[in-house]
Amino acid sequence: MEKKKKRVFVLGLVALLSVISIGMILLCRNIQSENQGTQTVDVSAVSREMLLFMLDQTRVVNKDYSVLSLGEDVPYSIRSELEYVMEEELLTARADFINSPNFAYRITNTATGEKTEGGDTSLFVKDHQMYSTFTYDADGNVTSTGDYVSTDFTYMSAYQLLKNSISISTSNARETYEIYGKSIPKSQIQLRVPQNLKAEFAIPQNLTENNDIIWYNTENLVHGEMSGRFLAVTCCMMVFFIGLYILFYPVSVEQEVNLFAFMRKIKAEIKWAFLGTVLCLAYIGMAFLDVYTMTGELQTALQMLGIPYAELVPVVLQFIGMMLTGLFTAMGIFEIKYMLTSGFCRYWKEDSLIGSICGNVKRRFEKLSEVDLSDKTDTVLLKYVLIQMVIVGVIACFWSFGIVLSVLYSVLLFFYIRKKLKKVQKDYQVLLEEAHQLADGRFDEEITQDVGIFNALGDELKNVRIGFEKAVSEEIKSQNMKTELISNVSHDLKTPLTGIKNYAELLGQDNVSGQDKQVYLENLQHYIDRLNNLIEDLFEVSKVNSGNIELNPVELNVVALIQQAQAETEDLLKQKNLTVILDAPENGIVQALDGDKTYRIFENLFTNIAKYTLPGTRVYVSATAQPEYTEIVFKNISEAQMNFTPEEIVERFVRGDKSRHESGSGIGLAIVKSFTEVQNGTFSIEIDGDLFKAVVRFKVN
Repeated sequence: MEKKKKRVFVLGLVALLSVISIGMILLCRNIQSENQGTQTVDVSAVSREMLLFMLDQTRVVNKDYSVLSLGEDVPYSIRSELEYVMEEELLTARADFINSPNFAYRITNTATGEKTEGGDTSLFVKDHQMYSTFTYDADGNVTSTGDYVSTDFTYMSAYQLLKNSISISTSNARETYEIYGKSIPKSQIQLRVPQNLKAEFAIPQNLTENNDIIWYNTENLVHGEMSGRFLAVTCCMMVFFIGLYILFYPVSVEQEVNLFAFMRKIKAEIKWAFLGTVLCLAYIGMAFLDVYTMTGELQTALQMLGIPYAELVPVVLQFIGMMLTGLFTAMGIFEIKYMLTSGFCRYWKEDSLIGSICGNVKRRFEKLSEVDLSDKTDTVLLKYVLIQMVIVGVIACFWSFGIVLSVLYSVLLFFYIRKKLKKVQKDYQVLLEEAHQLADGRFDEEITQDVGIFNALGDELKNVRIGFEKAVSEEIKSQNMKTELISNVSHDLKTPLTGIKNYAELLGQDNVSGQDKQVYLENLQHYIDRLNNLIEDLFEVSKVNSGNIELNPVELNVVALIQQAQAETEDLLKQKNLTVILDAPENGIVQALDGDKTYRIFENLFTNIAKYTLPGTRVYVSATAQPEYTEIVFKNISEAQMNFTPEEIVERFVRGDKSRHESGSGIGLAIVKSFTEVQNGTFSIEIDGDLFKAVVRFKVN
């Protein structure tokens, strides 16, 4: 279910980002088509260049005019540099405007009537977006009319025209220019204001695409108010819809998404620095991409570079850019949501570098101040004395200010010790409660928290609880076994006793014939033998369990003993047509064991097989000698369904079909287990479907 929710979340986020991206691209295209060809020039950006162009053209209509007036006090090297730089500025301005299809000009000498003009002069009366005139009288006073009025044409100075190209500085408080480290009076470097001059400038309504100064300082309407609104709407819509989607899903699903899960592993400072940088670059890049796409400049540049599908490439770039921007926005919003849901303090405490450093410092300090009551007290006291000695030594280094520090340290030490004492009291109460529970016999609750200086004692209480639980469990198990043993044995004892009683009564009757009496005596002897066997088995088990048993180990051949037990039970095995297949070394296996007890083990196993094996099947017996033990395995197919565990069949003294039988004590396997273990061996049972497997192992001494 969680994987399905995560998959739905990822698909929904991708679909949402795609819809937003496509919507923004369509809106961008719509704005581009509505404002196609509607352009305006930022005239203020080229005001200085227009002024230089006017001064350059003034020299055309007035041959005696020179732009700079340099005094005799100007050194020759600086004079030459100033004249060279000014000429370069004038020639650059001439190149920018003289052949521009987006600029019309007319410069007229009002005294002589001489003029120079260029561009479409009809713009002076119609179809222009800017037309301005600047008229200078005989004294150099200027009047300006039209769409653009600039103070650059009114307050002209050499500093204004030269500051971008030469190391020149000035101050209103000083009447000098600093040029290449030399002070020159302003009166020595003057700009000649044109006289008897009229300058007319015009810019057409619709510009012709050209790489000139006018075109470079052109804005589509979308560059201004429309572009700002578009980008604001784009960012707001993206953040709003993505934020709404992120907030809609539970954080438990979102944090399992691979990308978000990866970001969760990065420390907060690194993560926020990365997201902040990437988001700023993404939104700025998206803004530039949208603007240049809406103006058509990107398409034009791609066409000039010969890139195919120049109209489609910006659309693809916009889609990819918006998808990536939306993805990083989603990551940022998720981090904010995670921080708020998990807690601001917890977030910075656990997920930040500062939190990790502070946590490590705190843990080291707490480890330094830890006390283990099981350690030597001298070591503990020495550690604290050394800490205090270092702190007091540091305070003493501050001389008189150390008094203030000692007071502050004392206050802090008081609160620290009080906090530690409260922790000790709390830990003591936890241990005391645990002790009360143990005293009341409640073992289901244990200490799971850190109990500070009492940790060693807490661990011992846990061991006591585990020991009590184990002892109680063993006692209950033992009592249950005793109860079941008494119940089963009582049933076994009752059966032959009842038979003996019944046949004794029949023999006491007067009308019993000699033939019936003989039958009754045989049956009576059968029940007596069975009762005798049961009592002997009980004595054997009780001797082993009580440890009151004597062993007489001798070197005997285990394989020969198995064959002897098989031969003794051959009649029982033939009654069910069972075939025994023995797999053992030909020279046998010799080991020091008690002959009677070991024979009884094998006899009981063969007897058990004869009673409960499916007729007409094979019985497999194998004996192998391992370096550490001798292993004997008996395998047979059960006649009845074995709906019990291997432990039950030994511990509870039940038969394969869980029913009582007329013969046998019902504790044959218990005797096998007891006689095996008393000889330093092990006995185990394995059940696989109807396959019954008994494994006897004797450890090699």
